[in-house]
Amino acid sequence: MALSKKLFLILAFIAIPLLSEALETDDFYALTKPLPDSRRAINGYVNNVIDKHVAWANKKRLAVSCDKITFRIAASFLSKFRGPVNFLERRGLLYPDTESRGEVHEDSIYRDIPILKSQSRHIRIGQVVFGEDKFEHFFGMGFLHYVKYRIIFKKLLRKGFSKDQARREAIKRNLPFSIYSENTFVGLWPSGVFSFADIESNIASIPFYDEICRENPILKKRGRKWFRVRPFDFVHYIHPFWNEAINMNYYAPKVWPKVKPYLLEHCDRMPEIKNSSLWRYSEKVKHLSLSEDLLSELPEKLPKRRAKSFEDFCENRK
Repeated sequence: MALSKKLFLILAFIAIPLLSEALETDDFYALTKPLPDSRRAINGYVNNVIDKHVAWANKKRLAVSCDKITFRIAASFLSKFRGPVNFLERRGLLYPDTESRGEVHEDSIYRDIPILKSQSRHIRIGQVVFGEDKFEHFFGMGFLHYVKYRIIFKKLLRKGFSKDQARREAIKRNLPFSIYSENTFVGLWPSGVFSFADIESNIASIPFYDEICRENPILKKRGRKWFRVRPFDFVHYIHPFWNEAINMNYYAPKVWPKVKPYLLEHCDRMPEIKNSSLWRYSEKVKHLSLSEDLLSELPEKLPKRRAKSFEDFCENRK
């Protein structure tokens, strides 16, 4: 078995049990709330993780490869799975600023589903608001996607694909794994919810891990030493489709009757929601979604949601 395939299986063995315990998210809960901007704090956290591994690499007697330092950075996020969330929590940058997930559950669209009592809190970075669980998808599940992406990308280049063609096709070939995970162990099996926003955040990490030391690199090697030549900035990777109130979920038949009444209540707030900076920004950049066009090429693999956007749902409510 090739080393890259062994690496993928090892990472899957580590990450999948953690992700199967991931939180559910009601992004309607915080859609128009005045959340603090965590951009500076989370950028500092990630740049610090990267800098620590640059220091580690530069202490080694033998030169450290791009693959090795990328894997070490990813492994650091996997081993401290709640690290970014704990960091923001200590600084009061999660909404609501509480350790009681039950408090969120009482006001969420999932309030009538006891098994979903462990609710994600919310984070704002720039003009994007998303649940804390998306960090687990971006850094954890996302690295599984990246390892597979690199295998496919290199094969396609050898077959004569251009870089842009290979990049698009390699990302597309990752989507069945994301779809399968939402249909099973991180989605429909535990919660009855298939999250299209999870898929968006899964594949958003592919550019991030690729840019550690390859495309538009954060790190460059001079001789045997690594140097950070530009800072990481989360706004380059996130998209409003990380938000499950904008990029709507599919709800299984056992869940739908329990969440529908509360979704309808939110329709009464539609004028306020559409006037929010978050919603206006999402309308401006929705065409830049990594997953949207590619998922449209795999319709037979997707569950049929009631509406792609909340606005469409409210306009066609029954």
